[in-house]
Amino acid sequence: MNARRLISRFIGNRRFRKNDDGAVLIELAFVLPILVLLVLGAFDGARAILLKQKIERTSMAMADLVGQSQGLTEAEMTSLFDAISHTMSPFDFNDGGTVVVSSMSSDDGGTTINWVRNFGDGEDGSTFGSAGDTPTLPDGFSIREGDSVIAAEVFYPYEPVFLDNIFTAQTFSAYSIIRPRFARLTSIE
Repeated sequence: MNARRLISRFIGNRRFRKNDDGAVLIELAFVLPILVLLVLGAFDGARAILLKQKIERTSMAMADLVGQSQGLTEAEMTSLFDAISHTMSPFDFNDGGTVVVSSMSSDDGGTTINWVRNFGDGEDGSTFGSAGDTPTLPDGFSIREGDSVIAAEVFYPYEPVFLDNIFTAQTFSAYSIIRPRFARLTSIE
């Protein structure tokens, strides 16, 4: 019996043509890994987006709160840092997050960083520089003579929960710069 005849005999057999038991399981076996990958990817992607939004809001809130002060003490800065840590919820600053607040001013033709304060367990420092240095300002940004600004920077390490081979671990960061409303805030008492 040749192969063609054998194949046509099985295909023509009603028992094999009508029997579709297990077809759903085979289809599920093909589709399930793709569905699992999509669900886990959506979870990690949504978590990354939420973290980025929290970081941006935290930097703006910190800059705004410091900018509203008429004068700052170390105790007030500590209180502001404690309050800001709640803004990042459900992400915990004890997991490597950092908030850096800087005061910069322009006097006598030069721009200077007046003071820098850090909060959190992260190792990140200010991207603008250290106290007493000339700040590295963003492109196109300058401080007018006799004016001052408050910069708040937030750094937080992102590590994917499930798909670490697709989403890479990295440090998300954001900064906000605001002019103080009531005082220049060039020093902390």
